[in-house]
Amino acid sequence: MLVQLRNVKFIILGTLELHDDNFHVWPQSRYYNAGLFFSRCVNLTVSGSDNDGASGSRGVGLIDGLGFRWWEAAVYNALTLHAKGWRDNRPNIINVVGSTDVVIERITLRNAPAFHVHTSNTLRQVVRYVTVHVAGSNAPRPGPETCLVESLSSL
Repeated sequence: MLVQLRNVKFIILGTLELHDDNFHVWPQSRYYNAGLFFSRCVNLTVSGSDNDGASGSRGVGLIDGLGFRWWEAAVYNALTLHAKGWRDNRPNIINVVGSTDVVIERITLRNAPAFHVHTSNTLRQVVRYVTVHVAGSNAPRPGPETCLVESLSSL
């Protein structure tokens, strides 16, 4: 969890994997459950490139959510535990909450367990030049429909 960052450019130049096969080590609340969780930040950029984009670069940074194990568990749990009050705690790749002036750009996101980018109560946000891959060559089977960006109470 990264909290109260000011004027920060968070750059991913390689591959970041959200990897832990033990679902119980992830937070039980989806609110905090993300590979990258930013809260109460001002002037934050999350990028897969350290250049300004003038050359048209799409970036080299990749975040792989390794979502196929989560999708399988979510379908099984939704079908078998729904009546018992199963809670879907699959992590998002990027979560931004209560922040202002946020840019997410020039990055590739792959196989999010839930949402690729989720924002809540965020003012002035831009998501651009983002490539999304679902169920790439490393997935054992096709993935479900997933959402690139979910914005709640955000502008």
